[in-house]
Amino acid sequence: MRQPSKAELLLASADIFTAQQSGQTVPPLSNRLPSLDTKSAYAIQRLLRHRYESIGHRHIGWKVEATTEAIGSTPRSPPQSFGFLTDRMWFAHTDVISMSAACLIQPRVRPCIALLIQNNLTGPLLDADCAAAAVKAVVPCLEVVDSRLARNARRNEDVIADNVSTGLFVMGTGWPFMPSRPSLDAASGQLVINGEEVARVLASTLVPNALRSLAWLGNQLSAENTSINSGQVILVCPHAETHPIYANDHVVFHLPCIGQSEVTFFL
Repeated sequence: MRQPSKAELLLASADIFTAQQSGQTVPPLSNRLPSLDTKSAYAIQRLLRHRYESIGHRHIGWKVEATTEAIGSTPRSPPQSFGFLTDRMWFAHTDVISMSAACLIQPRVRPCIALLIQNNLTGPLLDADCAAAAVKAVVPCLEVVDSRLARNARRNEDVIADNVSTGLFVMGTGWPFMPSRPSLDAASGQLVINGEEVARVLASTLVPNALRSLAWLGNQLSAENTSINSGQVILVCPHAETHPIYANDHVVFHLPCIGQSEVTFFL
């Protein structure tokens, strides 16, 4: 089966970009590109990033979808993958976000953490110790997952091309990074929507596994002659359950001993 042509990759990135700008979904790309593989999916994602940059977005970091092994979530998680972050996806703790202005289509929220990078990381031989030396701070985040593809998009290649369903993220308050922090051992973070706890996450698994994901990302990027740079943000997201959000929802992710991320949505 032939690989997608450059013209087909360009058209696919244009369709995703237009869907985001218009707030309308498009059919899964694999419907018309049955030979879509991981390499082609990342090529579409790069073209999509260039389209964002052409309208003024600034590339500020990366998002990692962490596997079961890295984060300890569900046993049938898809392969680990990554996407890009821009400055217009970043919102601050306690912000009030307009869902229509953000062009959100089918938004869902989940707890994540962000690693703030203080030293460049260049693969391909990075490990968790290398990653730890590059981290300045750890910050709880809320990620809004928002696919531009119709809900029947199931192939991982579709998700990668769609920038791993990245919508936006809310940066919380955090703490300077230390390789070991005994007080985290029993800490359990809570995701609360409108005063109701909907999920829990163990801090003792989040941070160490995030470092392994950071090392993996640096090694993957090295194949594209790309490094993780000082000043960038790395959003590490488990394959955990996501929760739908609606206008007037108030969402809080509290991670004891680390910090909190909080946001309110309106139409």
